[in-house]
Amino acid sequence: MIIGKDIQGFSLIELLVVIAMIGFLVAVGVANYNQARKRARDSQRINDLKALQSALELYKQGMSTPAYPANFATITPCAKWTSNGQTLMNSFPADPMGDGCTYKYYYSRPTTLEYNLSACMEANTQGPNITSTPPSGFTPPDGADCKAYYVLTQP
Repeated sequence: MIIGKDIQGFSLIELLVVIAMIGFLVAVGVANYNQARKRARDSQRINDLKALQSALELYKQGMSTPAYPANFATITPCAKWTSNGQTLMNSFPADPMGDGCTYKYYYSRPTTLEYNLSACMEANTQGPNITSTPPSGFTPPDGADCKAYYVLTQP
């Protein structure tokens, strides 16, 4: 601070230093915030697939001949999933990065008693059931930045 006879205030250099420091802190904070959001979406994807896994087991148990569904083509995202009068899920999950009720998870059924569920991970690249290679037949959603893939198979 310059203190003269009648003039008091901050110099231009002091103001620029403070503005630069604030800018640096904001840049660091935004980067960390974006990573935290990606990790939160990845956690939601993992929870969604685990819920789907439970619903698939209920579906198989409710069939006269145990089998998993051939595909999810007849299921509307964000709608109730029922089979044989039994509610399997109150709301079929949609990808947290999607535009509301867009389904972006991958399901395949190699045999009637096996299935694969997978999702594109934005930030999590290590952990159980996480792989760096996409499952066979998996096409990442448009604009997805897949760092890894979370894959669940029939237990």
